[in-house]
Amino acid sequence: MSGANTVMSADARVIFDRRAELFVGAAPVALLAVMINACVLAWFLHRSAPTGRLVLWLGAVTLLSVTRLWDYRAARRHWHSALHLRRHLRRAELGVLVSGALWGAASLFLFPVDNVAHQALLTVILAGLSAGCVNTFSVFLPVCWAFLTLTLVPLCVQMLLQETEAGYAIALLTVLYLALMLTIARRYQRTVLNSLNLAYARERAEATIVQQAYYDPLTGLPNRRLLCDRLQLDLARHAQSGRVGGLLFLDIDRFQLINNTFGHDAGNALLRAVAARISDLLGGAHTIARLDGDHFVIVLTELADATQPAANRARQWAENLRRVLAMPLEVQGQDVQLSISVGIALYPGDGDSPEELLRAAEAALTQAKTAGRDCTRFYLPQMQAAAKARMDLEGALRRALRDGELALHYQPQCDRHGHILSAEALIRWPRPDGGDVVASPSVFVPLAEDSGLIHELGEWVITEAIRDIRTLEKETGPQRPERIALNVSPVQFRQVDFAGTLAARLLAERLDPRRLELEITEHVLVADFQDTARKMTRLRDLGVHFSVDDFGTGYSSLSYLKRLPLDALKIDRSFVRDVAVNRSDATIVETIIDMAHRLGLRVVAEGVDKPEIKTFLEQRGCDRYQGFLFYEPMPLGALIATLQQQGRAAG
Repeated sequence: MSGANTVMSADARVIFDRRAELFVGAAPVALLAVMINACVLAWFLHRSAPTGRLVLWLGAVTLLSVTRLWDYRAARRHWHSALHLRRHLRRAELGVLVSGALWGAASLFLFPVDNVAHQALLTVILAGLSAGCVNTFSVFLPVCWAFLTLTLVPLCVQMLLQETEAGYAIALLTVLYLALMLTIARRYQRTVLNSLNLAYARERAEATIVQQAYYDPLTGLPNRRLLCDRLQLDLARHAQSGRVGGLLFLDIDRFQLINNTFGHDAGNALLRAVAARISDLLGGAHTIARLDGDHFVIVLTELADATQPAANRARQWAENLRRVLAMPLEVQGQDVQLSISVGIALYPGDGDSPEELLRAAEAALTQAKTAGRDCTRFYLPQMQAAAKARMDLEGALRRALRDGELALHYQPQCDRHGHILSAEALIRWPRPDGGDVVASPSVFVPLAEDSGLIHELGEWVITEAIRDIRTLEKETGPQRPERIALNVSPVQFRQVDFAGTLAARLLAERLDPRRLELEITEHVLVADFQDTARKMTRLRDLGVHFSVDDFGTGYSSLSYLKRLPLDALKIDRSFVRDVAVNRSDATIVETIIDMAHRLGLRVVAEGVDKPEIKTFLEQRGCDRYQGFLFYEPMPLGALIATLQQQGRAAG
């Protein structure tokens, strides 16, 4: 057999697999020849050979041929899997051996004793099959030799048993022919192996040339030449799509000092480790190249549709790289703390060619070095200003969370008479000096999501809301709101342990879960339905209520609304504000109210700021109203006073 299970080097395995492809791939032609010869032989022997034996033999040959053809087709489906190919090879080898045995059986059991012409025909057919075997299967010599032996030796024996001069002559010729075929098979195998080895050596040489021409020998990353080729294609694609990409130019701060301290070999090991960390972070989605020394370039394709969002994402990638590469690396048994400087250029705006973009990114890197290293700079001043403002805001938000500068305000949700039924908690960031807010939630909440602060921010909101719910229970008694609604960020909701953590918090605080309502967006519903449904069901079983916030602006499906444990829909203010004058908005709002009621859901309208809006909604059966016409968002103390006043008026 082939010896497929023996231990081989990598190069030997490649050659072996290519021999296997030749062997297995020859099946269709070989099987066609087998069936044609079998049919010809059966036709001529149908009068001289026993009918039962002939039918049995021909059926066996046909069944074997069909089985081998089926196995060949199965092998084609796994052609690029070496493991599957070797399994099919073993079955193909067995099929060849069984085929040889069947043809040998034809000489033993179908031999035309009294018909010299048919004997000659049988001899010619077996000789032709033997020659075909040499041509087709000698890539695995033992199998080929076994087929030749199984096919021709029985014919030789039968000829000797005839005890005639012609029989002795044919037997002798058969032996000589067998020896000749065995010799030719060996030579043919050597020729095929030499051809395969030469082809493989040529491929290896070509691959080595390509590797040397396009890849950095130290890190295995693309070099400047391949980087420019890919960047040229990317520039053309971005010019057509209109999207914005980014180029990050990285430099290891004080690398020369590290190289001089630990030696050249250690410096090379450090560069390889840095390349590995960058590759682990970015995966295969982006091109990572090493230009020279400690300079790395990263191509970030299709960051966004506009320049400013693309700049924000490029800066976020740069900051992620700085954080990852700041983790200690071991050099000669010592931990080395690295820092990097990053220059960013955006395209196609900062350059129309790879060379221009590289110069722009390198100029930005120079600015980062000049600014004191361990920082990021953009090529365009306005991008740098925007990035700095964003970084400053992120730092201020971190400090605000740490120092308790954020606050929760509450906007009541009322019935049509203005009676407060529940309230929505809204996060505010007031200035310490009592002036206007530092930033709107529409600005700092997305920033928190991008920077990872949203988890800490969400925990703070839940903690404050639970404390305020207890205060409301104590201060307002029967006038307390039914529920306090909290907005949950999609990023926060997608945390694996969100439901379990919140449930444990409510139980630990001994707070009635029915006092809490979570407002989730439509994006949460469609992101991972099974996960969303599982978390919502777990919390709903405790008593927590759910509403869909900003309904109509996302991608909700009626099937989601029907299958999830929802209590309410909140109509987005963008539809509510013009219902009295815009027929399209009016139709949308009417449809949402009707649909929600048919599904057994409560309807809350946001942005109810004018009497005519309230009248329209009231006539359509809206359940609750939220907006400046009734109440503006207010601190907890003002909400308590309003509820107490409402209680006195009712009494």
